[in-house]
Amino acid sequence: MLVEVYTPKDVPCHKCAVTKSRLEKAGVSFSEIVVDDELAAVLRSEGFSSFPVVKVDMGDGATWSWCDFRFENIRRLQDLFLKAA
Repeated sequence: MLVEVYTPKDVPCHKCAVTKSRLEKAGVSFSEIVVDDELAAVLRSEGFSSFPVVKVDMGDGATWSWCDFRFENIRRLQDLFLKAA
């Protein structure tokens, strides 16, 4: 399972910091991707309207994604990581 957290460049993002902190506490490994203007446009075209954007590659072509701080999604992701271990 591959988890990517997209955060804005040069802009403080409290929700990004809280999301990354909660993922770390939950034992979920992730890669942080700092978003430039071009990638921000791509994310907007995909329907995302705020940061952070979290994308999860579940394997076998299945994906899951969300934007903003979503505690319930982090808990669900933690459960999936525990089951996969």
